[in-house]
Amino acid sequence: QVVVHAHVDDFNHRNAQRYVDGVDVILDGLDNFETRYLLNDLAVARGLPFIYGGAVATTGVSMAVLPHPAARMDESSASSVKWSDGQSTPCLRCVFPEAPPPGVSPTCDTAGVLGPAAMIVAAHQAAQAIKLLSGNLEALDRSLLSIDLWSNETRRFDVSGAREDEGDAACPCCADGMFEFLEGESASATLSLCGRNAGTSRSGLVALFNILLVTMAPIAIGWSIVRRRAIDTRTVLGAICVYVLIGMEWAFIYLAIGSFASEPFFAQLADPTTAEYQYFSFSTLTTVGYGDLSSAANLGRTLAVLEALTGQLYLVTVIALLVSNIRRGRSTPR
Repeated sequence: QVVVHAHVDDFNHRNAQRYVDGVDVILDGLDNFETRYLLNDLAVARGLPFIYGGAVATTGVSMAVLPHPAARMDESSASSVKWSDGQSTPCLRCVFPEAPPPGVSPTCDTAGVLGPAAMIVAAHQAAQAIKLLSGNLEALDRSLLSIDLWSNETRRFDVSGAREDEGDAACPCCADGMFEFLEGESASATLSLCGRNAGTSRSGLVALFNILLVTMAPIAIGWSIVRRRAIDTRTVLGAICVYVLIGMEWAFIYLAIGSFASEPFFAQLADPTTAEYQYFSFSTLTTVGYGDLSSAANLGRTLAVLEALTGQLYLVTVIALLVSNIRRGRSTPR
């Protein structure tokens, strides 16, 4: 029985560690080298088998990686698949030390993808995963498989000697233990969708759209409250709704900043959720200030102070209007 747990998310260095907890084998279904290098860093650091695979136009490649234990963050691998040092293979950066410059290699956006090519690559990856999970490491394909369905070519490249342990040619990942993609040093803040440069992160765009919506609602409700002379349940509920919407708007502002920035928004969290942004916003707006979350950058701190002032000014203004309306109602002859 196969159970699929789907996650709709932008896979990056902030959440990568979380997604491999309890994982035995990593299968690559990505569309860009930067994220593949992140996946390679993750596999080497955590001691997880990694099966690389990619397809573009009519061609496809696949390769299994059993990382050397020398560069692991932990001495023991988190995977149930075990292998000796002699059974280890070169990692992805041993074979491809640098990603090709943008625009040099074809992408699925510029060249498309032939469906059968992707299917063959995926089938090869699945077969290698079954071998690993069933403990048949001796049957593992240790070569780099390359196929071209249009020219009817299938080639295998011996990559066993691609790994260098010492000197300038040493692999920065599995030999030197430098995980620059996993640590975010080489990560970009943009989201690439199969070769299309979206120019920003998906969550940032959603946050900006929500800011627009949440900004319009308090203005409309607030104007309605100001025009009402009577103080009744609708007036009180409207004032509360505006206060809540102000808190939500600031939460989306923080979320947008955290999505666009290359560094985490909070000093305490590397990958905060929307609920944590909302918690920070409302504790700031109400000036509760528990202190368990704080902005890591000056921009965030400045905005937090501005939000607290906004919250206090709103409360003072609403109370003044309510008192004024009460007095006006008492002084009006009946």
